[in-house]
Amino acid sequence: MKKEIRKQQKAYFKRWTRKRYAAFNSLKKIVVISAISLSCSFIFKPFQSFAQVEQDSIQKTIHLEDVGITAEDVIQTQSIQQALLQTSLTKKQIEHAPVQSLNELLDHLPGLDIRQRGAFGTQADISFRGGNFDQTLVLLNGINITDPQTGHYTMNIPVFADIIHRIEVFKNTSAFLFGTSPFSGVINFITQPDTVNALNLHLSGGMYGLWGGNAHLHLYTGKFSHLLALDYSHSDGYRKNTDFNIFSAFYQTIGKFKKGQLEIQSGYNDKAYGANSFYSLRFPNQFEHTRTLISSIQWQSKGRVKWIPSIYYRFNFDRFELERGGNMNNYHHNQSGGINLRNTFSSRFGKTSFSADYRMEDIISSSLGELLTQPIRNPSTDVDYTHRKTRHISGISAAHGYVGKHVIVNFSLLGQYYMDNFSFYVLPAADMLYRFQTLKKKNNHLDMHVFASAAKSMRMPTFTDLYYRAGDIIGNKHLKPEQAYTLESGFEMNLSRHQAPAYLNWKTAVFCRWGIDMIDYIKKGEDSVWQSVNHTAVFFAGWESSFEFLPEYYIGKNFPIQSIRFNYMYVYSDKQSNGFMSRYVLDHLTHKLTFTLSHRMYKNWGMHYVLSYNVRKGEYISYEKVKTGELKTYPPYTLLDIRMYYSFKKLYFYLEAGNVLNVKYYDLGGLDQAGIWIKGGIKYKITFRKQESRQKV
Repeated sequence: MKKEIRKQQKAYFKRWTRKRYAAFNSLKKIVVISAISLSCSFIFKPFQSFAQVEQDSIQKTIHLEDVGITAEDVIQTQSIQQALLQTSLTKKQIEHAPVQSLNELLDHLPGLDIRQRGAFGTQADISFRGGNFDQTLVLLNGINITDPQTGHYTMNIPVFADIIHRIEVFKNTSAFLFGTSPFSGVINFITQPDTVNALNLHLSGGMYGLWGGNAHLHLYTGKFSHLLALDYSHSDGYRKNTDFNIFSAFYQTIGKFKKGQLEIQSGYNDKAYGANSFYSLRFPNQFEHTRTLISSIQWQSKGRVKWIPSIYYRFNFDRFELERGGNMNNYHHNQSGGINLRNTFSSRFGKTSFSADYRMEDIISSSLGELLTQPIRNPSTDVDYTHRKTRHISGISAAHGYVGKHVIVNFSLLGQYYMDNFSFYVLPAADMLYRFQTLKKKNNHLDMHVFASAAKSMRMPTFTDLYYRAGDIIGNKHLKPEQAYTLESGFEMNLSRHQAPAYLNWKTAVFCRWGIDMIDYIKKGEDSVWQSVNHTAVFFAGWESSFEFLPEYYIGKNFPIQSIRFNYMYVYSDKQSNGFMSRYVLDHLTHKLTFTLSHRMYKNWGMHYVLSYNVRKGEYISYEKVKTGELKTYPPYTLLDIRMYYSFKKLYFYLEAGNVLNVKYYDLGGLDQAGIWIKGGIKYKITFRKQESRQKV
């Protein structure tokens, strides 16, 4: 006969400990226990908790009074990663943004300057806090997909905004998280299959012959969840020779097993576009066609000691025509691949991590690399590959982090070895976060913390930096790696009510970076070519601040205003041109102010606005009025993008306009960006069968 036992007292777990009930601390929620089997077991590990009950082994049932168990709001792994996170963008924030490409989406994040050459993701350069487009490390689900030929192709990513689950921007102190060294910062695009079997369809169109569509399918089959996505877009161009055709295909599967998780991803991206003056204003009829393939396999084990091995590969083909349809063409194909192994384990002293990484970078080209004694036949063209370069990079890192009641401290050391020139670099980094005790007044909770970080970073020249010779640009094969020392400090404040997410967030930081041997392209006004060089030293300093107010978590969901956000960035560089023009390093935003507002108009009708003011440092040569060229500075400009949307059950309609004020502006000197551009679209979701959400406890 079952025996009933009544418990008269409540148990309160106040803090993280190594006692038996510590398992509940990792749940991050209030758990009410009404009944528990004496024969069940709780198996605890540092990152997750699991409860297993053998149904046929229950011998005795004990009925208890409800016991409230309140866990701390963070655990070691998440706390350290959160301390390294610069900023992020969630799926909810992405949903209503008036954008059609990842490039435009990134431009809304603080600290980032996305310099587009063409619209809708044809090509864009990422600048993070004044750094150039080769200095930002780009990851897809934690896998390095940065292009070794040039940062111009790094954003050839086979995913699109509709399937992005989250975008994370990390500091350059985060090398141990992914086993890869960042120079100025890290951008990680995260995708994942949905929790419901569904097919999502999206059709869009607009001015300048714009039309396109995408579809993404989410499925669960046994232990695997799948995401299959296809996307296509076309435009005749907003001016001569700015037409484009872009196709992407992406597949991701995640398998969950008793001993760990397996993740496989593969994607293909094809872009063909008119590159009007992309690389030189003297050649307005350029054309480019790129094809990019990425694939990776990653395993993440369970247990107290976690192993995360991964294998990845990236291939990029590029055909560049200086004159569209002419014979002055460059053909390149580059490939990069590697093996990465990470290991983490936790103890009473904190979390310890080790990583080892090997990466191969190779290019076969008609112009980039060392001259071959025997040309390689290109089967798809009549042009032989006459140049090639291969290099090998290996690295090993160690890190240790400690999470206390009020403090988070992390130290890491990365060693990188370049096998081709037998050079070795030691790159230390440190992060510290101090959390003030939470202040509670009535229903309001105030959380504040201050943080500081320091890091040394370096970057090898790209193949373009070393070997490019076309038009009016000349590379330099004697370039040295560029290095930098970065310091940052700031504070963050969050206000919340009850157990709801924070309704007010404010974060501000100051930073400085001492660059050594910075790689840039320079020339004097009377020169006809840009020459790749190492600057002796460049000092950057800046201030960054963001403010977010979410009324639904303070006033209620029925309040018409959903979100208000302000972002401001200021960047200063001390290096003067001294009679030279800088193509990249001294050509950056000095002021960027962004205001974002989202509100409901009536029931399911809503509006989303993005207003930005931009001031850019630097000069460029304009051929607009003077055929021989005249020197000009960048004028300040203000952009306004608006989206109106309506959602009804599984349908979502939107109408948006980019550059509503029809401002003439340049991201890169002399390259006119599109004026007002009106687009619209419809999304529809077909659900096959509702399934219970899989929650990882």
